[in-house]
Amino acid sequence: MIKVGVVGASGRTGRCVLQALRESDTCLLQAAVVSPQSPQRGHLVDGSAVVYSESLDVLRSCYIVTGK
Repeated sequence: MIKVGVVGASGRTGRCVLQALRESDTCLLQAAVVSPQSPQRGHLVDGSAVVYSESLDVLRSCYIVTGK
């Protein structure tokens, strides 16, 4: 599995990437980064055990990082 981190996960593009990762057989969502003001911060990403985070440190365990 390819571990993917998404920066800007609550934005339009980020949500599209999250959907594509849910449908993927080869990629796994490992991290989802949002702004400190995001209402998603601290909540689970739908269909995963990943929590939306404001910290870029969560990206350290990822092979690929997408986003802004």
